[in-house]
Amino acid sequence: MICLDTSFLVDLLRNKKEAVKKIENLNSNNIATTRINIYEILLGAFLRGQKDQQKFSEKAKLILDRIEILDFNETACINSARINANLILNGREIESTDSMIAGTMIANGCDTIITQNKDHFERIKEIKVEGY
Repeated sequence: MICLDTSFLVDLLRNKKEAVKKIENLNSNNIATTRINIYEILLGAFLRGQKDQQKFSEKAKLILDRIEILDFNETACINSARINANLILNGREIESTDSMIAGTMIANGCDTIITQNKDHFERIKEIKVEGY
């Protein structure tokens, strides 16, 4: 299963050609994102203001309704804390939300993420990282 990171989803919502081309080449039955990614998208929409928020949220819903949403459950929570702690202890800290995304992926049997934020996710050994 392939997880679509926030950076990819935002670029897709903005119709950036690299993201559109990448999504066209994916098996639509094997695509997911996490509740954490949805949070990040909505945060960006709320920060943009009321007019842009509605338009952006409607476009996001069209995409998100077509893919699986991975929940942040107890196993994901444990995975995320372990990942984040290991990175902190090794001086390779990343944003907590990125650790939570990776932990959620692992808890749900998802092994690959598509992102522009390759540097952070490549620090996590349990997942594969694809750019676009």
